[in-house]
This record gives sequence, C-alpha cells and structure tokens, in this order.
Amino acid sequence: MNEIIMKRLLALFFLLCSLPVWAQPDFELNYINDYKKTFTTQPIFYPTPRGDSLEIFVPFRFSLNFLTFEKSAVEGKLFAVSLVDLVLRDSTGVIRKSINRLDTFFFPESQRDTINVRSFVSFFKFRLPIQNYNIEISLFDKGKIKVKTLQNVIKISNWGNLIVCSPIFCSSSDQNEYILSLQSNNLDFRKKNKKIIIPIFSKTHFAKLVCEIKSVNDKTYNIQWNKPVKFDVMPQMISTHPFSYKLEQENIKIYFEQKTYAAGEPYLSFLIIDFPEKYSFLQSYDLNLSAPDYLKDSLTFRFGISWENIPISLRNIRYAVDLFYYIITDEEYKGLLDKRKEEIWTAFFDLWRKFDPDTSTMFNEAMDEFYRRADYCYFNFQTVYERDGARSDRGKIFILYGKPSVVNRDMDKDGVITEVWFYYRLKKKFIFVTKDNKFQLVDIVNL
Repeated sequence: MNEIIMKRLLALFFLLCSLPVWAQPDFELNYINDYKKTFTTQPIFYPTPRGDSLEIFVPFRFSLNFLTFEKSAVEGKLFAVSLVDLVLRDSTGVIRKSINRLDTFFFPESQRDTINVRSFVSFFKFRLPIQNYNIEISLFDKGKIKVKTLQNVIKISNWGNLIVCSPIFCSSSDQNEYILSLQSNNLDFRKKNKKIIIPIFSKTHFAKLVCEIKSVNDKTYNIQWNKPVKFDVMPQMISTHPFSYKLEQENIKIYFEQKTYAAGEPYLSFLIIDFPEKYSFLQSYDLNLSAPDYLKDSLTFRFGISWENIPISLRNIRYAVDLFYYIITDEEYKGLLDKRKEEIWTAFFDLWRKFDPDTSTMFNEAMDEFYRRADYCYFNFQTVYERDGARSDRGKIFILYGKPSVVNRDMDKDGVITEVWFYYRLKKKFIFVTKDNKFQLVDIVNL
C-alpha cells in the first residue's frame, strides 16, 4: 500500500477514534524488567503539639519487579520476600533510629505478567528529638541482597519564632483528602489539583505569609519542557492537630481535622498552597516564603514537577517527532524539525495538545498512551530485518489502535505468513503479509 495513502488513512482513523482508545488502555508493558522499576520515598515531619519532639512519618513505594518471585509450596502460587531498612543519623553521624519491615508477597502464577506493573506502599512512623537527621532507606530482595538505596534529609528551619518543616507534595481529590506524590521533592506531573503543604509550628500567633513560586532552569530533566514561570499565590492556613492517614491500593492519603487552639498555646499549622495547572511544566521551581510585616529574611524550598516512568520512546526528541509523523501533516512535521534545540520540546508538546482528551491539565493522556504503545512495539515487533518494531507496519497499527481484539496467523506452503488483526470496536481488520522478510500491511477491510 502506498506509504502516503496509508499515513493519511491512519491519521484519519486516529482523529476519529482517539478519545475512547486513550480512555481505556488495553495492554501492559511487561517486556522489560527495568521498565517500571521505582523505589521512592517522601519523609514528612513536624513538631508534636507540645513542641517537645518531632513526629516523623516516612512513606515509601517500590515496584514489585525489584523482587525475585519463585514458586511457593502452595501449588499455582508465586512468592517473594522484601526487606525495607530505615536508618536515621544525626549531624555527627550517630545512628538515632534503625527500623525495618519484612513483607512476603503471593501471586497466582496466572498473574505473573502483571507483577511488573504492581507496586507496594507502606510507611514507618516514630518520634525523635527535634533536630536535623540524614535518612537512608534501603530495599533488599531475597537473601538480603540490597537492590536500591535512597538518601534524604530531615531539616528543621528556625525562622523567627516559627519552626518550618519541609514541604509535603501531593494532590487533592476533595477538600479534606490529599494523596501523597511519593516522588521525593516533586509534584506528580500526571495528577490534577497539585498541592504543596508546609507544616509550621509557632508559640505565638503570626501574620499571614506570602508565597512566590518561580521556575529554575537547571536542566535536571530528560525532557526539556521549560518555560519561564513566576507567580504569587495566596496560601491557605489551617490550624489543626496532626493529620490522619491511610493506605489505599497503591496510594497514601492524608486527612486534616480542624482544631481550635487556646490563646497563648503553642500550635501546629499547615500552609496549603495550590499549584496552578497552567504552570505545570517539567522543570524545577523555587518556592519563596516570606512574612514582610515582621520578618526581613525569607525561606526558599526547591522542588520539581516530574513524570515518573516517562515512556522510553519519548525521551529522545528526534525519535519522538519521527513517530509523531504518523498522525500529523508533512508541514507540521517539517515545522518541528526546523525548530532550534531549545525550542523543539515546547513546540512538540504544544502540537500534541490538539489530541489531548483533557486540556484542563498539562499531562496529555493521548501522548502518554501513544508512546507507551511505541515502547511495546519497539521490542515486541522486532525481527532480524526490522530492528525497530515501532516503525514496522504492525507497529504503526498497534500504536494508533492498541491491542487487536483477535489475531489470526497462517503460513502457506511457501513459508509466507499472513496475520489478520481484527478490531471489532473499529469494525475493521488489517491484513499483514510477509514480503521481503518484513510484515507489510496489504489491506484494510471493513467488517
């Protein structure tokens, strides 16, 4: 089939069918063991109500593909064992707290392929004297083999008569419920209603605080989607006793319960800052906190917006643009290639907006699904003669429409293989035949 005609047909089908396709991803990326290996933490800490010690809450999350699963004594079951070890040292290096957690995981053998896309979430909770600490949290596989270690800090800022703790990064689903990002000092690019919560302890009442957020061009991200950003935000201050929390599937949620303090009593407050979605680019930011009425200096916290497990095919802009050619015009494709290096990422993301099913967020579900499918095709449709399965005819169809409803494969006496992909939702079938050692699309038939 003529390449130009095929491209136009595919682009037309994509535009007509993209929204329902992106809404329900229909396959999992289990083909690379390292693809979704994630081990993250986000320490949370604040003074206890009396201000005599520090409440420390250390949630963590790791993907189960870090672990070695084996057959268990129970027929049809797989199991693995993990050990998470937490050590806190003071500024002199002396260990002040050491604690660990041992867990065993069981899965039916029939669910082996889903293990690599599952995560485990839990936490440690304890109290220590108020001071700074260095945190080391390690994940061990079977036989106490260390597979990953994270470093973090607990740093208290004494600011006038205030004790200010590190920000908590999360998103909210309603007024009183917050889901932790669990991405270290980062907001989750994929989540709506991004929030930053700063615990503040005071022995006296204080004036309202002023918050300014501005972008920092530090080139720390693989995807250079940077735009200059600077804005003020009016934070919400709530006086409350320490929040409650609960595990829910692969998330940790926290809840606030309002409390009124007596006059002159020390109290803990939480400063809640809304991060506007229109400024949610993949870059670093500085949050500057000031109290101009009674404090001359200010506090600055650095954080970022990160996209965890970015599709591999999206990390190289030239490769990503070449795949994008499947659904954009020749003029749009040439326009992207003509951009300077520092401009191309922004132009690329902006052009993808026309395919975005939810423009209320900067995260583009269609783009994410498109390039995750490209990752799948790169490896699953590789042959000796087609090293890049995403550029093959089968890869192009899979990227645009996802997993077929049914695949039929036949081989004739001459060794020619025919594959027929049925898409009942589209009411179409795509016919591929091996020619010149490649699977070539030879026909598209209406059902």
